[in-house]
Amino acid sequence: MHIRAARPDEAGAISDLAVRSKAYWGYDEDFLAGSRVQLAVGPDEVGRRRVTVAERDDGVVLGFYALEGDPPVGELSLMFVAPCHIRGGVGRRLFAHAVSTARDVGLTAFTIDSDPFAEAFYLTMGAVRTGEARSPIRAGRKLPRLTFTVSSS
Repeated sequence: MHIRAARPDEAGAISDLAVRSKAYWGYDEDFLAGSRVQLAVGPDEVGRRRVTVAERDDGVVLGFYALEGDPPVGELSLMFVAPCHIRGGVGRRLFAHAVSTARDVGLTAFTIDSDPFAEAFYLTMGAVRTGEARSPIRAGRKLPRLTFTVSSS
């Protein structure tokens, strides 16, 4: 597996992967329909949002993240792993890469509005819960807001 910047022509496949990954957690069709809109990445957004993919040697994308914003604090706005690779180390590798990227672009921290099912992963990676955010998909639903502090080393 290697990690690289996403290409604009991969935007559709990346967006589909995000919804497949979200579906892994058993969300209903109405929720997934809203997710398709909310989690979509357009070809023109790939560079601006720093979309990065993990792929196998044969080019199959296993997961991706988007790290947005300018120093000092950014946002890990998207991070998804293909369902068959969840709990297989892809997320850990992507997160470590996101931290390295954050450091390289001068971020001292980044926030994560996490899916509740992913909160434990981010806490294990060193993020801390700092509040709640409103879900952009379902009214009245709250998301854990987490913050990861980027070390200088």
